[in-house]
Amino acid sequence: MVVSFIGMATQEVPVKANLNVVLKSDTEQLEEVMVVAYGTAKKSAFTGSAATIKNEKIATRQTSNVTNALAGQVAGVQTTSNNGQPGKDAEVRIRGIGSISASNKPLYVVDGVPYDGEISAISTSDIESMTVLKDAASNALYGARGANGVILITTKRGQSGKPKLTYSALFGWSKPADLMDRTTSAELAELTNEAEYWDAISQGASSEQAEKRKPYTQEDIRKYAEGSDPYGHPNTDWYDLFYTGSGFMNRHNIGMSGGSEWAKYRASLGYVKQEGIVENASNRQFNVRTNLDLKLTERLKSRINLDFANTLMKEPTDPISWSNGDAYQVFRQVNRISPMVPYKNEDGTYGAIADGNPIAFQDLGSTGDTDKDYLNAFAEFSYDIWDGLKITANGSYNIVNKSYKLYRKDLQYNANKYDGPIRLTKSHTKEIRRQGDILLNYDKTFAQKHTVNTLAGFHTELYSYEYDDAYRQDFPSSDVTDMNGGSVVGMRNSGYTRELAMNSVFSRLKYNYRDKYLFEANVRGDGSSRFAEGNRWGWFPSFSGAWRITNEDFVLGTAFNEVVTDMKVRGSWGMLGNQQIGNDYYPYINTYATNAKYPFDNKVSGGAVQTENKIQDISWEKTTTWGAAVDMTLFNELQVTLEYYNRKTTGILMQVNVPNTYGYPGYWDNVGAMRNQGLEVSLAWHKT
Repeated sequence: MVVSFIGMATQEVPVKANLNVVLKSDTEQLEEVMVVAYGTAKKSAFTGSAATIKNEKIATRQTSNVTNALAGQVAGVQTTSNNGQPGKDAEVRIRGIGSISASNKPLYVVDGVPYDGEISAISTSDIESMTVLKDAASNALYGARGANGVILITTKRGQSGKPKLTYSALFGWSKPADLMDRTTSAELAELTNEAEYWDAISQGASSEQAEKRKPYTQEDIRKYAEGSDPYGHPNTDWYDLFYTGSGFMNRHNIGMSGGSEWAKYRASLGYVKQEGIVENASNRQFNVRTNLDLKLTERLKSRINLDFANTLMKEPTDPISWSNGDAYQVFRQVNRISPMVPYKNEDGTYGAIADGNPIAFQDLGSTGDTDKDYLNAFAEFSYDIWDGLKITANGSYNIVNKSYKLYRKDLQYNANKYDGPIRLTKSHTKEIRRQGDILLNYDKTFAQKHTVNTLAGFHTELYSYEYDDAYRQDFPSSDVTDMNGGSVVGMRNSGYTRELAMNSVFSRLKYNYRDKYLFEANVRGDGSSRFAEGNRWGWFPSFSGAWRITNEDFVLGTAFNEVVTDMKVRGSWGMLGNQQIGNDYYPYINTYATNAKYPFDNKVSGGAVQTENKIQDISWEKTTTWGAAVDMTLFNELQVTLEYYNRKTTGILMQVNVPNTYGYPGYWDNVGAMRNQGLEVSLAWHKT
């Protein structure tokens, strides 16, 4: 006999004379545990706005890039791939933008540690789940770094049991999905004739005079259309010549996991290679990750993570003297050059316009190469002081080493057109972030009705940035690629270092009464070295609450409950900060140059000069968000979420324009404001 009830797990029991069946709640969806800021929470008891993507869904996306795996998965999250370069992250925005000058990029947190660098350096095969925190209530404990939303990435960990070896592979091809329909040479000639004709008519010319203004004869148009004179009347399909990359991608991942009650481990090795849809564009990536969980005593536990990745990204470049050498100019030219320009002339030289020939750029084989090393080390120890009370301490060391090499060969298109000379630019960037947390957590249920969870924490971090570059030109040949091979005439180099520091304190209080009435309050204070003393600290509170209507006695077992098997009404209010204003690490400190020249006693003497005049009372951008939502499960299968949010950012840090008579360039000040609001609708079907 099959016994079932709305909201309860279906059971099959044998038929007996005296039958007593105890139904159990169907908690597969409602009791799902999700990762949240500094901990976990039951989905049914969570009062903020968040969405979780499990590894099963990530695997179905068939992509090697984490940001692409987010596309279309979560309401309110927009992903835009505005650069087709393999290995580049897509642009991710959570509920639009909240600032004009500061960063709008969400904070990525991997296994509890804020992550710097390209998130694509993490292998999708290593990810267990991703949780997107969307409102101020769920982001509050990340304070200044959570204003644009937070994406929590949890990697796979070992389980008790025999060693388990896994292997996964993915192969795929990319191609242009939708290219512009460009005019042919014949069509361009006809349109040009028409434009010239009507321009002459508008200036008062007669029809006969206007006809003489047409630059192309019918014979010209015929030759363009027929292709009978490919050099004198070419009809070049630049897209056909340009998009010749294979677009082939292959991804491999080997993992091993296992362990016992006292020690669990997982290690993985990954490789990705992706060719672009154009020549000279590619990305190669290696990943190594180890996760270790130790139970040192009955009360003391530890987690140790070590992650290394290396990526090599190649981008096409050009030899044009006035461009900076990135791929932009290559794509710009292929979209602008006329089909009437031949790819090559009859003598084998290149056809060209003033800005060159984009296919000739590709034939050179010059690339801009970005080689990055990522190393992330993390260790955590937690100790159960007594029932419900736990203290946790962790620390992490994250380093990103980036080397960039741009070798631009010269190009003699034909006898009349040359771009050069040979130039080499090299740069090196090193970013190091050291950070740590101390957390005290108390979680207790009283009288089987009242569940209280409190958290108090301290966070500290120190970020350092180092940059060096060098440039030389006039190499004797393209076979000489060492920096010393270039001329000392026109050479240059530069370098600098920067540092940022931040200390934070935070606290959270959660209360749950019989899974009916839920409340949460958070507060975080951040002190940043980016601001002057007196303005360094920003305080960011949040509040949220929820009512699970279907857990009320007057709803259980009713006709309404048969349709709406679970329903939660929730609301939140919170404030967050933002301080990410580009590369200006000290926006309140006046800057000076030491290369000034002053006349003293009829002689020119060296000295210092103030180059910027900044104000000291700038402070945090503040984003205030409130929202209301309804979460429902219909017929125990269809999950529906309706959510409204309203987000206003004030004190936006912007460069203030000043008149030339001021004597200095503009300065940063909290002068901007903007509002962002919207309605989100989510539908999900779970067949039980």
